[in-house]
Amino acid sequence: MTNDGAIGFCFSFRLKLFTQNGDSVQTAAPLQKSNPDPDLDMLLSKIWSSEIYSQMINSGRIDVQELEKNYRFDPGQETGVARIILPDLERQFTYQRIISEGERTWNFEGTNLIMVLRSNTSLSVQFTENSGLRRTLLFTALSSKVDDLIIQENARRETQFMTIYNQGPVFSSNNYGTITLLQTGDFTWTGYDLLVPQIISQETKGGGRISMDLYIPSSYEDKYSGAFTLRFTDTRQNNTIYFLYALDNQGLRLEVVPDYGIENTTVIRRASSPVVLYFFRDSSH
Repeated sequence: MTNDGAIGFCFSFRLKLFTQNGDSVQTAAPLQKSNPDPDLDMLLSKIWSSEIYSQMINSGRIDVQELEKNYRFDPGQETGVARIILPDLERQFTYQRIISEGERTWNFEGTNLIMVLRSNTSLSVQFTENSGLRRTLLFTALSSKVDDLIIQENARRETQFMTIYNQGPVFSSNNYGTITLLQTGDFTWTGYDLLVPQIISQETKGGGRISMDLYIPSSYEDKYSGAFTLRFTDTRQNNTIYFLYALDNQGLRLEVVPDYGIENTTVIRRASSPVVLYFFRDSSH
C-alpha cells in the first residue's frame, strides 16, 4: 500500500475508501455499521473517573491534589490503547477492536480486558493479573468535569480563607506572638518562642502558607469554624501544623491537631491534651 514498503495499521474508521480507474479517483460509499451499538457509543462518549472521586463528591470532602492526578479509565477508542490510571495501578492494553460479549458487556480484542456497563454512570472493568487472579475495578461518569470540581473546591477554600482574613488580617497574642495573613494565602508568624520546638521548628523564620484543605465532622461544628494547614516554607524540614480554628468577635482560637488526628483530609480526633492558642484581632489594621 505504500511506495517504500512500510508496514503498519490503521483503524477502519480512519480510512476513506476509493476506487481508481486510470487517472480518475472516485470516493467509495462509506461503510455502514452492520450492528449498531448505542450502549457502546454512549459509553465511549463519557469520561470514566475513579470511583474514589464519586465518594469524595458524596461526602462533600474534596481532595484537590487527588483530583489533579485524574485517576480514570480511558477506553482509547482513538488510539487502540485502553488505559487504567489509579493510585496503586497504571496499566495499558493494546487491542484491535471492541467486541460485544453480551448485554452491555464488551471485550477488547487481543487482550484479557473486559468492561461491563452496570448503569449509565457506572462501569466495571475486569482484567487478569500476571499472577492469574481476576481483578475488577469500578469507574463512574461524574455529573461535573474534574476540572470544574477543582475550580469549585478552590473557590470554596478561597471564601473560607477570606472569612478569616477579613476578621484580621493581623492576630496577636501576648504568649504566642503575632500572625499576619496576606490575601495571597501566605502568612508570617513572629514571637512564637514558647511553641519551639514542640510545635514550631527551630529552623523556621516564621513564614509560610495557609491551606484551607481540611474538613471537620459535623460533631465539631458547634465548637469550631473549620480546620486548616500551616506549612512553613522557609525551612529545610517539612514543618507542617494542622489546626482546628474558631472565629469570634474578638479574634481567633487555634487548637493544634496531631498528625494521627487527620484521615483523608478530615480531622477525626483531637489530641488527648490539646494545645489551644488564642489570638486577638489587631484593630489597628
